[in-house]
Amino acid sequence: MQVILPLLGPTHTESGCLSCDLYQGTEDDGSLILIERWESLPDLERHIRSDRYHKVLAWIEMSTEPPEIRFDFVSETRGFEMLEAVLG
Repeated sequence: MQVILPLLGPTHTESGCLSCDLYQGTEDDGSLILIERWESLPDLERHIRSDRYHKVLAWIEMSTEPPEIRFDFVSETRGFEMLEAVLG
């Protein structure tokens, strides 16, 4: 937490950052979940190349267990028309 928490505020102000949130696991195992949402892939790629993100990578390398890293992409967003299509 001490390593990642100070990086959240500056990440929020990066161009294209929609949100950046850190969660602590419910078990007492020290697990952390970092969820970032970006406006576009180029914004995310720029963030990954940043010095700030390299600090996160260094922290990951020091972890005692290999972390799970996922990049989820949303290819499409639907609204009420989805409900109408499914429910008739």
